[in-house]
Amino acid sequence: KQRVPAAVLARRAAARRAKDPTADNERLRRKFIERAKHYIGTPYAERYHKPGDPLYGKPLYLDCCNLIRRCVQDLRADFGFDLGDWNQAYQFSTLPDAVAFGDLRP
Repeated sequence: KQRVPAAVLARRAAARRAKDPTADNERLRRKFIERAKHYIGTPYAERYHKPGDPLYGKPLYLDCCNLIRRCVQDLRADFGFDLGDWNQAYQFSTLPDAVAFGDLRP
C-alpha cells in the first residue's frame, strides 16, 4: 500500500473540517481516544525491562510522546498531518489554539 503524501492529506482534512469544524473536532477526539486505548498494556520504555522480566523484548514500547505520535500517525488520514520525532515541547508547539485548562477534556 502506497503512503499518501501529507500535503494531500492536509487538503482533504481541511475540506472536511470546513464543512463542520465542531463535528469534525468531536469526531477526531473520539477516534484519537479510541486509538490510544488500543495501546493499553503496551510497556512504557524498553530501558526499564531487563532479561527475565515478562515485558522484556516486546515489539513495541511507548512513552508519553511516542503514544501521542503513534496515535496521530495511525490516524494521519484523519488529522491531515504527521508529527516529527521530537519531544513534548515540539508537540505542544504544533498546537494551533491555546485552550484554558478548565476547557480541556479527553
